[in-house]
Amino acid sequence: MSQGVTIKDLAQELGLHFTTVSCALRGNGTISKATRERVLKTAKRMDYRPNRLAQATRSGKSLTVGLVLGGDNQKSALQLRRIEQHAWDSGYHVLVGHGIGDVRNATSEAILERELQQVERFAGYRVDGLIIQSALTYGEVAHRRRFWEEVQRVAHSGISVAVYDCWCEADLPQVVIDRRILGNSAGKFLRQQGFSSVMYAGNTQTFHSQRIYTGLREVEDLEVGVCDLDVTDLVSVQEGYRAAAYWEMLPNRPEVIVAANPLIAHGVLHQLLSRGFTVPDEISLLAIGAGEILNWPPKKICSIGSSFKELAEQTWKLLSQQWDKTLAERTVSLGFHVSAGETVKG
Repeated sequence: MSQGVTIKDLAQELGLHFTTVSCALRGNGTISKATRERVLKTAKRMDYRPNRLAQATRSGKSLTVGLVLGGDNQKSALQLRRIEQHAWDSGYHVLVGHGIGDVRNATSEAILERELQQVERFAGYRVDGLIIQSALTYGEVAHRRRFWEEVQRVAHSGISVAVYDCWCEADLPQVVIDRRILGNSAGKFLRQQGFSSVMYAGNTQTFHSQRIYTGLREVEDLEVGVCDLDVTDLVSVQEGYRAAAYWEMLPNRPEVIVAANPLIAHGVLHQLLSRGFTVPDEISLLAIGAGEILNWPPKKICSIGSSFKELAEQTWKLLSQQWDKTLAERTVSLGFHVSAGETVKG
C-alpha cells in the first residue's frame, strides 16, 4: 500500500534537512518565515498529508476522544456537535459510539452490553479521553453498578473520563444537572409570572423526570397535576400529543403545561394548535431542557434549563484538566436560565 508523500520526500525535493522541514510544518519559531512558506507551498503542491498515527506514536497520545451517547436522537446530534467543536479547537478528533437507540423497547441488560462494548472498543483504541452519557439512568441498579465499575477500571488504566448529564454513582469527574432544583426553579419562575396551576407532562416513575416533578410540587401556592408519559426521546413527540389531549379533557384545565423535555413540548404545541387553541393566550407552555432545539416553527417554546453549549464546555474542561493534571473539582453542577420564547404569557 502506498504511504503517500513523506517528510523525507519533501526534504529531498526542497534540498533541506529532514529536521528543518519537520520544524517548518509544525510552525517552529526557529525556522524563518521564508523557509516555512516555501515548505508549506511545496507540501501543498506534492499533496503531503501528515501521518497522524505516526505522530501519536511518537508523542504517546492518540489525539482522539471516545464519545459514548446512550441515545440516538436530535438531542444527541446537538450534543455531539458542541463537543466536536471543542475537540477540533483543541486538536482532537472524536470517535462516536452510539448506544441502543430504541431504549424504550430494549432491556436494561441489552443497554448495558451495548454501552460496555463501546467503552471497551475505545479503550482498545487507547483514546486519550472518554466522554460518557449513559442511558442506564433508566436501567436496573445492578446493571448501572456493573457499567460504572467497568468505566472506573478503564479510568484507572490511564484514560481520562468525563461523565455528563446522566446518573453516575461512581467517583468520576462529571457534569450534573439537579433536576429537582430545575423543577423547583421552573415552578418559581411560573409563580413570578402569575400562574397558580400547572400540569406536568412527564413520567414520574423515572429518576430524572420524577425529580423535576418533586421540585415543582415543592413550590408554595402552585397547584401541580400530572399526565404520566413515556419520556423516552424516541417517542416523546407522540407522547406530547397525548399530553395535550389529556389536558383538553380536564374539567378544570391548568394554566400551564410543563413538558419534561423539549420533544414532548413540541408534540404538545403542535397538537394544541391543530385543535384550535391559541398559545399562549388560552394555555401557556414551558419546556424543561436546552433551548437549542426549542426554536422550531410554528412558535418558539420558552424553556428553563442548561444549554448543550454549557454542557460541552464544562465536560471538555474536566477532560482537559485531567490531561493537564489540574483537576480540582470533580463534580460540576450547572446553573439554570430561562430562554426566550412565545409560549409563556409575560
